[in-house]
Amino acid sequence: MLLTIDIGTGTQDILIFDNQEKYRENFIKMIFPSYSLKYFNQVKKMTGDIFIKGDPIGGGPLKKALEKHIKKGYRVAFCNNSYKTVRDSEEEVLQKGFEVCRGDNNYPNILEIKEFDINIFNCIFDSFDVSWNEIDSILIACQDHGFRDMKGTEREFRLNLFKEALSENNDVRKFLFKSNRIPKTFLRMNALAERVKKEGFEKDIYIMDTVFAACAGVTSDERFDFDSYNLILNFGNSHTLGIVVKGYNVHALFEHHTRILEKNPHFLKKIIDDFLEWNLSSKEVMDNDGHGSFYLTDSKLTIKNIFVTGPRRNIACNFEREYINASPWGDMMITGNVGLINSFNSIFS
Repeated sequence: MLLTIDIGTGTQDILIFDNQEKYRENFIKMIFPSYSLKYFNQVKKMTGDIFIKGDPIGGGPLKKALEKHIKKGYRVAFCNNSYKTVRDSEEEVLQKGFEVCRGDNNYPNILEIKEFDINIFNCIFDSFDVSWNEIDSILIACQDHGFRDMKGTEREFRLNLFKEALSENNDVRKFLFKSNRIPKTFLRMNALAERVKKEGFEKDIYIMDTVFAACAGVTSDERFDFDSYNLILNFGNSHTLGIVVKGYNVHALFEHHTRILEKNPHFLKKIIDDFLEWNLSSKEVMDNDGHGSFYLTDSKLTIKNIFVTGPRRNIACNFEREYINASPWGDMMITGNVGLINSFNSIFS
């Protein structure tokens, strides 16, 4: 069995792959709130100063809640590397009004943050008669901007990491890393792998970026043509990825913030049109608060189908093109989980 977890801004999607089960529809699957959303709701109920310890996790809702807490006049202090939930740079975190310290100093509120809690799975497994002995590996998807130096933005750094890696080998499945092979620049991924080990799991752990897990999952839609070029649009709660692929191989990519595209349907249409004409510059995307874009082939490619996925996929109705709502294994919400499994299988095929 494989325990797969796709951690997004709003949800964490869980699928247990059982190769003894004939029908995929019978796999155990659940959709839970993300940890960032869980901690966001906890912080909203707190009064007084807060001390935060634990791991660097996906900021998202939690980061916003903590910034509001500071504006109310309360102190928020991070212990050790947990401050990287807000920014990689300690200096930038301090500039935002947070504190970084080494002890709790009797704060009235202490919050431990992490993105894997084995107790949750103990409850699930006990309820459905699943044993940890049956779980051979854990596969997790999360977004990681990568640790940058101070020469550019996190957005630029993330996109450059992608471009450099895909220029050498453009198969999206290569972004599934075994825990001991995760590049050091991916702080969140490494912290998550270490957390799973600390919680007591002693077998293999694999981590992948959510955008590539989603892309690898869409290919399992029964309408996906491996012999043609396709555009995949993944509208996440936080980020939107556009990627031109043939099979698992990437030929062009852009990444933007979903909130920007949702506000302006005309801008979304322009982004898609320009991207497919091989005319979307990275500067244009970044100037509008996106991450950027790049092409790995010099000339425009003919797209057969557009596949749309992600929890905010309804945004796709704002551009005037026919598209397919991707549904790998019959369920859009497990797209990332299916991508994790496809990538895992590629290692051992």
